[in-house]
Amino acid sequence: MKIFWGIILLALLFLVACSKTSSVPELSFTVNEELLSEAVIDSIFNYSYQPPKGWESANDVIMEAISFQLNKKDSDLLRNLHVFIAPEQKGFLAGSVILDDALQANSRFITSLEDKYPQMQFGEYTSGKLYFYQYMFTNENNFVNIKLLIPLAEMQTAMFDIFIDKDYYNEQVRTVESVIGSIKKYNL
Repeated sequence: MKIFWGIILLALLFLVACSKTSSVPELSFTVNEELLSEAVIDSIFNYSYQPPKGWESANDVIMEAISFQLNKKDSDLLRNLHVFIAPEQKGFLAGSVILDDALQANSRFITSLEDKYPQMQFGEYTSGKLYFYQYMFTNENNFVNIKLLIPLAEMQTAMFDIFIDKDYYNEQVRTVESVIGSIKKYNL
């Protein structure tokens, strides 16, 4: 009988140890409302976010080009794309939903980005009640690229892409933090 309880105790310790190593950090973002515009509310997929103040909505030509670049292989999976252009075209923010499982999308993105950008930084974290997959790298044109994947529901993943000139990013880091912190999910 002692062996049985010893095995149970070891199994419980193993489960506790595994749960601690697989936990992701909880991050808190400071949201400065003065840096943000009115919220974009996606009532179909039940989430919202606030783009940076002073960033203009993209016209149809830019929207089509960005949509193509963001999702060349999976253009049929991309929904509800909204793009905001930084002053003097120093960058853009694209928010959309891809009709894909977040874990599968993460695997696909991390593989393709690691191959192309070996210096890419990847992280997983929670903020509020949301789970984030985040990729960050600088491309050959000296643009900082931040991609976020956020599971919303089964086969629905919010995707944010922030492409911003490196020098401008250094000026706008608090704005980027505020945008990320403004992302919310609604359970209707």
